Amino acid sequence: LRDISILSNYTHLQRIELPYNNISDLSPLDNLSYLLELDVSNNKIRKLFDFWPPCNLKEADFSFNLIEEIKNVDNFHYL
Repeated sequence: LRDISILSNYTHLQRIELPYNNISDLSPLDNLSYLLELDVSNNKIRKLFDFWPPCNLKEADFSFNLIEEIKNVDNFHYL
């Protein structure tokens, strides 16, 4: 799985588990304001929070990616 753009249509999602895929772009998650838990471990993510992070996100697993840069960390009030 590479393209997660379909998820942007499901604005009330609270939990997303997508480990072990080929995801590199998390921008479709920008509008998921109800998202509490996110697991995108073991993917191809290089830039973390290059998208506007869901403000209520409490748990996130970004382990085993190719992260080179982290942005917008201050926007996480509960993480």
